[in-house]
Amino acid sequence: GHIGYSFYMIFSGGVVVRTAASTDAGSESVRLRKGDAFGERALLLETNRNATVTTETQLTELLIIYDECFAESGLAAYFRARVEQTAQFLRRVPLLSSLASPARQPAVSEDGPRTETESEPQSVEPEPAEAKINSFASSCVQLDYLDGFQIVSDSRRTDCVWFLMSGSADCYRLLNEPDCLMAKVGRLVPGSAF
Repeated sequence: GHIGYSFYMIFSGGVVVRTAASTDAGSESVRLRKGDAFGERALLLETNRNATVTTETQLTELLIIYDECFAESGLAAYFRARVEQTAQFLRRVPLLSSLASPARQPAVSEDGPRTETESEPQSVEPEPAEAKINSFASSCVQLDYLDGFQIVSDSRRTDCVWFLMSGSADCYRLLNEPDCLMAKVGRLVPGSAF
């Protein structure tokens, strides 16, 4: 993709977001509707776009905010705060505990533990595990759904993992396709992944 220069908010209509991975694997794409937004990741990270966004309604109206206004309007600060909020959430998800920063161990020399004055200087850079969490958080997209919205269809592939940050979600299995007969098989709570 090309370098991002604008942020988009959907004023009316809807779009489909496809990544190279979703297209290659035949996975279900993400659909965005009125009030949703996209394009912030490329602006925040100053990287190339990583998805193709296509309109899926007869008329889709977008509010376009260019990169200079994105920063000046406070949207950049808002999305940076959301990335930090996501990173804090991810640190608490048991499934991702292997990415959490390990506790620092005291430095040890041949003569035993070093005193504070003998220890090596502490790095101000994030530890590799913390950098992984931060990178992962900046790749995540927070979407808000109203009660009753179907997030993923039964038996459909997606190219993403969904983490429930707040609220709850019921899981259903399709029992009979022609009759759309479904059975509730569980409930997801914050921290759950699907």
